[in-house]
Amino acid sequence: MATAVRNLLRNFELLPKIEKQQFAWEIIRRSVNFDLPPLSDDERYENPRIPESEFRQ
Repeated sequence: MATAVRNLLRNFELLPKIEKQQFAWEIIRRSVNFDLPPLSDDERYENPRIPESEFRQ
């Protein structure tokens, strides 16, 4: 994971709940049109906070 992404996530965790929701909404809104492939096993295990259900195809 890039340093910039780590910094965004770290700062996200410091936000109040309402601002986390606003931030998350903006990320979702901006990424809806991405054509992303499924996560690889390596990516899956890099972030154990992602629920198992996210990896089922």
